[in-house]
Amino acid sequence: MITNLKTTRQKPLIQTKQDIIMFIYANSAVTAANACGLLLFGDCPLDNPDFEWSVDLSAAGPKPPPQNPELPPVKKIPSA
Repeated sequence: MITNLKTTRQKPLIQTKQDIIMFIYANSAVTAANACGLLLFGDCPLDNPDFEWSVDLSAAGPKPPPQNPELPPVKKIPSA
């Protein structure tokens, strides 16, 4: 059951996403396939064109180049 799925904080999935789920339910024609695809992702693919969209981020400016983080120094373990 979907209500038994747990998040990392051990709350039921429905409880942690309740506001989002209720908004979608109130503002769209929700089908069983859509609900499954939204909640279980890969197990139920979304074939609904309503979920095919993109966001224009050109107003945010150019994408910055990727940066490699500096790794912390390796601690040497004293040998016994």
